[in-house]
Amino acid sequence: MLRLLFALLLCAPLGADAAALSMEDTFAAYARVITQNDEDARTALRNSLRTADPDNYPDIGDVVDALYAFENLATGFEEPAASAINARRKTIHCRSVRTEEDSSSHRGVVDYQCTLPDVSGAFDAYRENLARSRAGDPDGDAFRTFLGIYAATLRDAPDTTYTARAEFSRLGNNGPWSSADMLFLGLNLLKELMPFSAWDERIEAEKDTHQVRID
Repeated sequence: MLRLLFALLLCAPLGADAAALSMEDTFAAYARVITQNDEDARTALRNSLRTADPDNYPDIGDVVDALYAFENLATGFEEPAASAINARRKTIHCRSVRTEEDSSSHRGVVDYQCTLPDVSGAFDAYRENLARSRAGDPDGDAFRTFLGIYAATLRDAPDTTYTARAEFSRLGNNGPWSSADMLFLGLNLLKELMPFSAWDERIEAEKDTHQVRID
């Protein structure tokens, strides 16, 4: 059904006569652009956003060009690791589990879940190779070792679920739906897939706990 809607929108004229997506379909379009770089979804979302008053929301449709999150996920990896990472990223997807729309305030929320690889299995390797790097690793062997382990983990990892809520609002009284929260979804998913800052904090916390026990 959603693909049919996208196809119809592709044939629709831009501007005031173009049809705006419903809130739920707007979420689905955002999600497919962010996770899959879906061209039909990008066109549908852009056309929908362009139904907003151009005087108040100039160039609003251009936001969709920067939504795709995983374009550089495999950067720095050699083959066959890069291909394996790119293949696995194509399995990442999000779906709404509950929608709530307030017609009087022109606002709504979508509770949603995203399915993505659970890379937590690479944490021990990250900690070990970080320690090697800090101890002195001029040739970068520890980093290359970890990249290999990370790529294998990402390729074979079981799925995990990322759960969140996005607020939506209409652009104008009868304008299209838009969501500032969805602009951060790609970054949040990347943090789940590449949680190195969070792992650094965890390692430091473990150090502090160990030090307290010694003292």
